[in-house]
Amino acid sequence: MHDGATNRLTFAAFDPESRQPAYKSCAARIRAARDDEIPRGRGVPKAH
Repeated sequence: MHDGATNRLTFAAFDPESRQPAYKSCAARIRAARDDEIPRGRGVPKAH
């Protein structure tokens, strides 16, 4: 039902009762993009 690569993005843990995988809860690290990571023309819109 899903691409197998999805498993690399989620925990290997599952609920011991239902055996359902923990797809909806996984750790993520978020940081501001560096200037060189923002594609040209797609930065923050200028205020009017």
